[in-house]
Amino acid sequence: VTGTGESVTIQVQDKKFGFLGFNDIGYKEKGIAWTDIPTIQEQVKSLKKKVDFVIVTFHWGIEYTTHPSKRQKELAHAAVDVGADTIIGNHPHWVQGIEEYKGKVIIYAHGNFIFDQMWSRETREGVIGRYTFGKSGLKNVEFFPIIIENYAQPRFATEKEAEKILERMKISSETLTKRE
Repeated sequence: VTGTGESVTIQVQDKKFGFLGFNDIGYKEKGIAWTDIPTIQEQVKSLKKKVDFVIVTFHWGIEYTTHPSKRQKELAHAAVDVGADTIIGNHPHWVQGIEEYKGKVIIYAHGNFIFDQMWSRETREGVIGRYTFGKSGLKNVEFFPIIIENYAQPRFATEKEAEKILERMKISSETLTKRE
């Protein structure tokens, strides 16, 4: 799970970053921030008044799928609509696409990183994201593909492996504008 209902802020040089996390998997538990859209929007708006950039993370989506669900898109768009600057999601255990929405970047799933799901190629793959911010916001996103070996032992993908992983992300990204 991710998110406790509290925000975290950090200062990097002259910019202040605020982080929120929300869970959309399993069942509602005490102490876990659940993905209730009005609550998400209220917290994003409140945090946006205190920081330069708001990054929202989500634990969401359908396991073992390449394409984000309608629910993932709904939650991401709701957060961006009220001021979130970047959305970073995970849970499907496979890499999923990215979307630009209202000038903001949504990363739907990075795939696995340190995990023990060795039964398929897709569950053994993931990406590490590097997010570079400038004075006015996110200016660059880079993905470094990884392969998991020997149960929870990640390594950087070879060039050929990386091409396949990034191609699947690209195809998923291209379908986002076509899917509803």
